[in-house]
Amino acid sequence: MATNGFSVLEINFRGSSGYGHEFESSGYRQWGNEIQKDIIAGTRWAIEEHRADAGNICIMGGSFGAYSAVQSATLAPKLYNCVVANAGIYDLPLMYRKGDIESRYLGDEYLEKTIGRDKDELKRFSPVNRVALLERPIFIAHGKMDDRAPFEHAKRLRKALDKNNKQYEWFVKRREAHGFITMTIKSNIFRPPSSS
Repeated sequence: MATNGFSVLEINFRGSSGYGHEFESSGYRQWGNEIQKDIIAGTRWAIEEHRADAGNICIMGGSFGAYSAVQSATLAPKLYNCVVANAGIYDLPLMYRKGDIESRYLGDEYLEKTIGRDKDELKRFSPVNRVALLERPIFIAHGKMDDRAPFEHAKRLRKALDKNNKQYEWFVKRREAHGFITMTIKSNIFRPPSSS
């Protein structure tokens, strides 16, 4: 993005790894609240420092970043002019039932530590329940073979957007997993795996 003339701000929000246990654990059970406030504060800082133009800012991310993009846009709907969400998680309780995190060794323990089990909190911190607050269009990209953030998340977000008559664009690839790999191989030797 930066090489194409865009100003890019990447926030090391609370909960980020690499800054010690205290900093990382300060993000536990704050996915939908304090972490997003850090991102919003960073955006406002960029505007105040004349590094970004108010009204001309898009928020985007992949995986947890996609979750943050949508959630932040519901908390500060006038701050972002558009939202790009790639391979995201949008319904937190679904993480306990689908995806490879829950099925991994200590997966449940990780989820309980980071997002908790409080039903009201999980509902409040799930973007699918907050789309009525969106004021800008959203671009949703997802791979149908995604095990980390199952495609069901994208479908639930789209359903909520439709229900609330919100503007969005939908980009789905049948053979992509968690994120997108661009392949330009033009050879008879390469054959992508068949989907089941």
